Amino acid sequence: MIAGDGSAVEVRVTDRARLHSARLDDSSSAGEQVAITLETDAGSDAFTVAEHADGAALLERLQRRPRPRERAPVEVDPLWVHVTNSHYEAALSRRHGGTLFDLRRPGAAASLLAGGSEVYTDWGLFERGLHVATEWETNPRLSVTPLGAATEVTFVGQLRRPSWNGVHAGYVIEPPVTVRLTYRVDASPTMQVTFGATPTSDRPDTSAFLAYRIPFAGVTEWEAAAGGQVQRGRPGDRAGERVFQGAGLPNLAEVALRLRTDEAQVRITSPAGTPDPPQNPFLLDGGREAVHLFVAMLNGEAVHLRPGEEIATSFAVTVERETGR
Repeated sequence: MIAGDGSAVEVRVTDRARLHSARLDDSSSAGEQVAITLETDAGSDAFTVAEHADGAALLERLQRRPRPRERAPVEVDPLWVHVTNSHYEAALSRRHGGTLFDLRRPGAAASLLAGGSEVYTDWGLFERGLHVATEWETNPRLSVTPLGAATEVTFVGQLRRPSWNGVHAGYVIEPPVTVRLTYRVDASPTMQVTFGATPTSDRPDTSAFLAYRIPFAGVTEWEAAAGGQVQRGRPGDRAGERVFQGAGLPNLAEVALRLRTDEAQVRITSPAGTPDPPQNPFLLDGGREAVHLFVAMLNGEAVHLRPGEEIATSFAVTVERETGR
């Protein structure tokens, strides 16, 4: 951690087995009031702390140090959490609730995304038509937890309504709903994504919409396999329509979606949930070369949302080189 005067504090983990979690908090949202919290076994020496007068020199030495290959490197700065391995590069936005804002093959010039992702609702949980989302959660709580060969990156924040200027944190709408986003990453091409929602009030027989939306760009073909059937199409042929929906399928775990670009193919698989699977994973034709993935935890089926009890949805995103490239 480098201070404004150029000095630095280095926290080095010496015993990963005794380190349970590491968390960075910044109440200023600008890297000015950073707190590092490490949770370890009682009485253990799981880490060391060293002060350095020249933070720039320390940073240069650390950047030259070979990185271990057994897990995907995770780098944290005031705005982003970067994940990089030999299969993909991803950026998670700390200014937008921890959602996925960039995804690409290593070294690729173009992103696989057409802008930022979001977890949002626009009916059922709050006023109909009001877009309430992670987009305006500008300072979620962040934790980075090593788990053997994997790392979990978790953000916890609130669903918020738009801010007055579109830049500052939005207003927490009442009654609040807490959102958790967790990404489990390693050296493989697959990122495991989980998003959870925890209400603060009792909501029996709630019919609502709540989804994680990821907009993909440069798509030349989409494919959806489920129930022994395979559907394919090209973006733009049915612009604005839901070209695939998983709602009503007997086994959502079998749903496998594939998006092809000139450089890569992205597979979305293994939709699951706690206590129930997502109500409707679907693809929306976004027009020329654009497809929006929606993993809808809630899609209109009535559920009982209990205060303090999280409901969660998970899915896997795999990035691979396009066949023949």
